[in-house]
Amino acid sequence: MLGCEVMAFITESKIPKYLYVKISDAIVPRDGYTVMLNRWWVTKDDCLVYYRDMLHPQCNTDVRITKRLCEISGGVVKFIPIVYEPHNCYDYVG
Repeated sequence: MLGCEVMAFITESKIPKYLYVKISDAIVPRDGYTVMLNRWWVTKDDCLVYYRDMLHPQCNTDVRITKRLCEISGGVVKFIPIVYEPHNCYDYVG
């Protein structure tokens, strides 16, 4: 557990629509994590954006697709060469 703060927009049904992981946490190598290379990410407030329970990272190798995701979820497109993602993304939550 990294203990980073997770921010979420709450939909009308009170289910988090977007969750955020600090970039500074996601770029630190960790044993057993999945490596995601050379992706354009939707970011907000120096965090990576994930959709619905952090199961769907808002990123792609094609910047055009990520720009479209940005229009939907808000935020800024940022190229991040390497991200370490746990198999259970809730490992980011402290």
